[in-house]
This record gives sequence, C-alpha cells and structure tokens, in this order.
Amino acid sequence: MRALAQKHGLLGRMLIAREGVNATFEGTPEAVEAYTTELHKNPLFADVVIKESASAGNSFNKLQVKVRK
Repeated sequence: MRALAQKHGLLGRMLIAREGVNATFEGTPEAVEAYTTELHKNPLFADVVIKESASAGNSFNKLQVKVRK
C-alpha cells in the first residue's frame, strides 16, 4: 500500500487494522486517479469505494502508513 502511494507521489495517512483500512491522501487529480485505478486492479480492493474531495493540497507533508495489531 505504501509503495503504491509513493509511486504516485501521494501524501497523507493510512491506518491498516483488522477492521479495515482508513486512509486520507492528497495529490494531483491525475495521481489520485492513477492510484485508484491501480488499487482496484487488486482483487482484494476491487470493490473498495473511494471518496474524493478537493482541497488546496497543503494538509500533509509526508506519507504515513501504520499497521495496528
């Protein structure tokens, strides 16, 4: 998950837990679209609903991915 976000230059946070995945990313519209397209190619994430919203793009200064046990 981290590698895919890095590949598309996304910044933000992702929390992976037994209950599911919660993520908020920011990037260019093209990068977000490419990430979503590639994510949906994985059978594990094919049906994941992605919510998008526009922003100024200054919310995050790095990418964080945490796994909660």
